[in-house]
Amino acid sequence: MKKFTFCFRVDSNEKIGIGHIKRCVRIAQKLRENGHQSIFFTDRKSNLDFFIKNFKIFYLYDKNSKFISQKNDAKKFLKKIENNNIIVVLDDYRLDFNWEQEVSKNKIKVIVLDDSQTKKHFCDIYINYKPSLVDQTKIKSNIFKKKDTRLLLGPKYAIIDCKQNDQVKRPTKNVYKICFYMGGGGDFKFFNNIILRFINLSAQFKKKFELNIVRGIANKNFEKMILLSKKYKFIKIIDGRKNLDKKISSMDLLVGSAGNIVYETSYYNIPSIFFEISKNQNNDLQSMENIGHYFVLNKLDLKKYIKIANLIYLILINYKRVFKLVKNKRVSIDNNGLDRIVKNIFFNKKTKNHRDNIFSNKKKEYFISKRVKDNEINDYLDSRNLMINRKVSFSQKKISRLDHYIWWFNTKRVSYSIIINKKKIMYLYDETFKINSKNYSLQGWFSTQNKFGIKEVLLALNWHKEYMSKKKNIDLSFGVIKKDNVINFSKYLGWIPINENSNEFQILKKINQINKEYNYYTRN
Repeated sequence: MKKFTFCFRVDSNEKIGIGHIKRCVRIAQKLRENGHQSIFFTDRKSNLDFFIKNFKIFYLYDKNSKFISQKNDAKKFLKKIENNNIIVVLDDYRLDFNWEQEVSKNKIKVIVLDDSQTKKHFCDIYINYKPSLVDQTKIKSNIFKKKDTRLLLGPKYAIIDCKQNDQVKRPTKNVYKICFYMGGGGDFKFFNNIILRFINLSAQFKKKFELNIVRGIANKNFEKMILLSKKYKFIKIIDGRKNLDKKISSMDLLVGSAGNIVYETSYYNIPSIFFEISKNQNNDLQSMENIGHYFVLNKLDLKKYIKIANLIYLILINYKRVFKLVKNKRVSIDNNGLDRIVKNIFFNKKTKNHRDNIFSNKKKEYFISKRVKDNEINDYLDSRNLMINRKVSFSQKKISRLDHYIWWFNTKRVSYSIIINKKKIMYLYDETFKINSKNYSLQGWFSTQNKFGIKEVLLALNWHKEYMSKKKNIDLSFGVIKKDNVINFSKYLGWIPINENSNEFQILKKINQINKEYNYYTRN
């Protein structure tokens, strides 16, 4: 086989993290195993050079110069390389088709690693393994300005370094290992309060636990983590510069930033709470759910340390339930992504890009009612937060994802999703309250769409009426409808208005807040 020199133009720093440089190193190591040389080109010296110390490094700028434009950067880069059996690998947010086109003029093959789905490119091979791209139609073909660009899309090309056995029977463990991970350069500013709050809550937790905090090469505000480890024996500091594979694989819960670790935790079936710290970590929720991640929060949620600690605690006491959710992910990730990439680099014939179909095409019935399970946790919230539902609710404010996750594990509500003609149209729910040895049910519903058909809604509500009539030990049902809500089928569904002076109204006040803008009903 012909031997090549791979020139990696990569940008990693404390702000954007070290994910770029680490995935490039993994590619370079695999290429070295196949007899190829790799050289790294960065802006200037930094403490992140630790990760590429085993390769030759060139710096494009000195203390008196800096990046000013793509064209200028490309010229500096081209002056440093020898145009002989060269393949360029680009992993830099600042650079796009302008840089790639400048380099390609020299008849150099360009490979691009990217996390965006909108940047334009002029390259030979394009690699983007974001979860959403399991469906390749989610990336527009017009962003590629070179004919026959080979697309390596979706998590099957995830660059991970996982060698441990992924079939871990986590729920049977006696000691729960929790890992706090903010990548190589993330900020631990709020984790001191989160951990202390969790320690207070853990007094109620019957099983033992161990807290592991990964120290990256450029983490901020890590001093308090070190002090915590000295105070509590069950808190351990892990050196993030070393191979983390074995350490990560043994964890039962990971809390941290949504970087490349989302693929490794998916591979190992590790329940996780992720925070989207930077723009490149933004993934649509369905895509994250596809690889088993259902608890995704934003950067600002880190400040809500009491609620974060509470969520960690709730996941642990519901661990079997959460582990099942993660293990039954729709898209499995293996550790062969790197091999697939390297194989494609040296495979000259263009491969046909096709859509990976992960969705079932089974014929569905016209009307389906399904008990809501944990895999609908985010869709349930998104539906409830639709304006069409909020404007007839007691609170018209959007419910935050963090508050919703906590509520989800505490609620005794029973919910059903209704699917009509292959479309989910609504959620129906009931919650039972016991007062003076009698059971009272509070019922309601909300739409999953901004527009819906009246006939379909009435069909679903009639189903719920029949379902509730067969439910044992319900002494009386309650319903609430806003007075200006045009969707009011109460008289067709057996609901009777409640008199404010009745005993029923006094019972209702104990299980639900009262608001003059609403009408209240009962049904046997």
